[in-house]
Amino acid sequence: MAWVSVDGYYRGSWECEQSGIGMLRTELRMLVRDDRVHMGLARRFEIDGRATKLSPEGASGIVGADGAFRMGPNRLYSRDETVETSYAGRFSGAGGTITGTQVWTRLPAGHNSVSRTCKGTFVKVEPPLKLFDGDYKGTLECEQSGDGIVRTSLVVGVRDGGVFASASLFDFDGHEKSRRGMTRDAEGDPRATIEVAKGSVGADGAFRLADTVDIGDATFNSVYTGTLSRTGGAMTGTHTWTQGPGGNSVSRACKGTFVKVEPQ
Repeated sequence: MAWVSVDGYYRGSWECEQSGIGMLRTELRMLVRDDRVHMGLARRFEIDGRATKLSPEGASGIVGADGAFRMGPNRLYSRDETVETSYAGRFSGAGGTITGTQVWTRLPAGHNSVSRTCKGTFVKVEPPLKLFDGDYKGTLECEQSGDGIVRTSLVVGVRDGGVFASASLFDFDGHEKSRRGMTRDAEGDPRATIEVAKGSVGADGAFRLADTVDIGDATFNSVYTGTLSRTGGAMTGTHTWTQGPGGNSVSRACKGTFVKVEPQ
């Protein structure tokens, strides 16, 4: 039988069962291009089942000639916990299924560990609209009680239904951190000391973004919602800095506006 490519976009449902908590449900997105499959979940859930401000979970793998694929094992890190994921599935006709496990461990290692069994189903859908694809530039300003307003330039990019926003990172006291410095993201990977919130955009232009940055003695979380138009957009959200387990925390209310720019 000749191999039939399954390249395309898929949408569906995802659920994980955790003892003592029950079912955790979110939206499942799949993208296959050149026989490489990428999975995305609209929300990530912490070890206790609460929706987290961490960037939405993702994984990737290769689709075989029989439509089968595997993802992982992958290990993701945050400040207080790690999670190891492993998934497998198969494409069949215009859809498919996926199953797997998540093993969460509270840090320091050995303090607490829980497992979840997960499954998802998905069907092929039309490619996302390219209406909003492009680059945008604008301004982000955030207000913190006692420290006033901090402002920075804002860069937004939209590609194939995914959206990211990049801006300078300001510390506990509202001082801009050096872009030459290095820190770690929610997965523990090195990155420049800037904010890069990621998410997805719907057909109506609505989007949600989130980011987590670990600078060693403190963790930064951001979450935004907003709307895109043909020529620009706006978003609002919050920044939260937290020092160590049980340490001090500060929050900022943020808003940003941006307009579409021509490719450089």
